Amino acid sequence: MLRNILILGNILLILVAITFVLYYATDVRRDREDMERDTFTSTVETMKQISVRYLDTERQSAENWAAYIENQQMTMDEALAYIQASTAACVRSQSWRSRQAWQRHSSCLPCRTISARR
Repeated sequence: MLRNILILGNILLILVAITFVLYYATDVRRDREDMERDTFTSTVETMKQISVRYLDTERQSAENWAAYIENQQMTMDEALAYIQASTAACVRSQSWRSRQAWQRHSSCLPCRTISARR
């Protein structure tokens, strides 16, 4: 009789331990999934901020070109020639940098010069 009670007690302890391990493993997995989701969300937000800044810079460059072209009262052909020449000048002046660095700093030098004159 005593032996049966000990066996039942041991089985009960093993079941409690297994249940605890299962709950713990589920909780750890859930925490890891939450952490991975937060990391992904943070990465997406960072990329969004970089994209917004890049687009703002490009918009500012376009506004600078438009203001300069308007102030100089250029014709359509003159404006196109100016934009082509200033873009080519930027590529030449940036030739010592890597392509990625050039893309990060794609605001053209003439455009920055124009905005500094304002």
